[in-house]
Amino acid sequence: MNRNFIFAFVLLAILSTVYALPFELDGLNGINPPLCPVNAEHLTLTVSPSPIVSGSPFTLNVSGKLNSEVPQNVLFNAAFLKTDTFEILGTFSDDICSSPGITCPIPAGTDFSTTIEKVAPAGLPASFVVGAVIVAQGGTTIACTFIEGSAAQ
Repeated sequence: MNRNFIFAFVLLAILSTVYALPFELDGLNGINPPLCPVNAEHLTLTVSPSPIVSGSPFTLNVSGKLNSEVPQNVLFNAAFLKTDTFEILGTFSDDICSSPGITCPIPAGTDFSTTIEKVAPAGLPASFVVGAVIVAQGGTTIACTFIEGSAAQ
């Protein structure tokens, strides 16, 4: 229940920021855009296969080296968004500490890398945005990024 509340809170915070700060997505590809909280650190995020096939399995490769510790019981939340309207196409949430290759707490300054396998939402448009955040208990965003994605048509 607590995880659902945190996920909903973070998702609403992201969406309110999306609608409050219009901007062009051209060239985002892994930068920390205005959609992320100012104090959030940057994640590296890639997807495979590229392009993603709607309704089929895909892999998110998540990595980074953060200036702050990643404690126990943190969530990795991700959302697929339409590029033009930021409509939510699909979301998912995982305990990043239970992901392959991750042992929490992750000390500050330590490189980390993991893969998360999921099924892509059905009906993805040709282009979309994937947003990802690592969120601590209480809703504090530790790291964030948005990348452009494409779907096989």
